[in-house]
Amino acid sequence: MSSTSSSGVTGVYNKVGQATLPKETSSQNSADGKSFADILLVDPTKKAIEAANTAEVASIQAAAGEIDEQTVAELITEADLALQEFKSIWEKTLQALNELPRVSM
Repeated sequence: MSSTSSSGVTGVYNKVGQATLPKETSSQNSADGKSFADILLVDPTKKAIEAANTAEVASIQAAAGEIDEQTVAELITEADLALQEFKSIWEKTLQALNELPRVSM
């Protein structure tokens, strides 16, 4: 399994030619301009969706002979990791929400 840096992913985005980087959200609740919800749910969701879309486009282009299989494999791995990250965050969020009624105040 190969790890892909964000600059490598950006290069692949340019190579694939159809993926776009995420647009910034309008929330301005923290010092870096992102709210807790953005960091916890919105960003990982966007990352997973974008990675899946990029891998899908790449697989279509590979079938047409436009890009190599190694690039497709790297993008599919990136999409899988993004989905696993989102799933982990989602499960931990649900666990935390389920614990709230048990916390004494």
